[in-house]
Amino acid sequence: SQYVAEGREEQARQTYRQALQTVLYLVTPAAVAFLLLGGPICAALYQRGEFDASATASTARALAFYAIGLPAMAAIRAATPIFFAHKDTRTPTVCGVAAVVANLIGIQILTPVLGFAGLALSVGLSAVIQVGIHLVVASRRYGAMGYAWIGWHWVVFSAIATLAVLSASFVLRNGWLGFVPFGIIGRT
Repeated sequence: SQYVAEGREEQARQTYRQALQTVLYLVTPAAVAFLLLGGPICAALYQRGEFDASATASTARALAFYAIGLPAMAAIRAATPIFFAHKDTRTPTVCGVAAVVANLIGIQILTPVLGFAGLALSVGLSAVIQVGIHLVVASRRYGAMGYAWIGWHWVVFSAIATLAVLSASFVLRNGWLGFVPFGIIGRT
């Protein structure tokens, strides 16, 4: 907001890009972990008493579908302030309404096919739509935002994060470290 108030638009755009980049770089590995290791994570946190293996599997399924949209959900928080800095509260509101409508449509389409997991996927996809609208509108209104880094940098980083999570999962599942943490990641 300070950069916009001072008329330093390039600094504002750079801060916006850095905020989006930081959020995506931090959240993407977590989303990959939730997607690939949702079962063990849910088992470690919840599986005891009445919360049995079936409940764990259902929770992990929902978590996996939420994980698909997690980077977009986090990016919304970083994408919105540039509009507020320009005293524009209407655009984030319209984007939010579009996301709600997309979510309601997604629920109608996905829930009959995926059950409760369709709700989670619909939320994630509506977040992708919302952040997509934010990014396009911000570029058109406030000049080139330099989203090229989202392309290759994000893909490369996501691939590295995915490989790291897959490697850790493989090592843990096969007991190569001489133990299986919490006894929850067994060999299948």
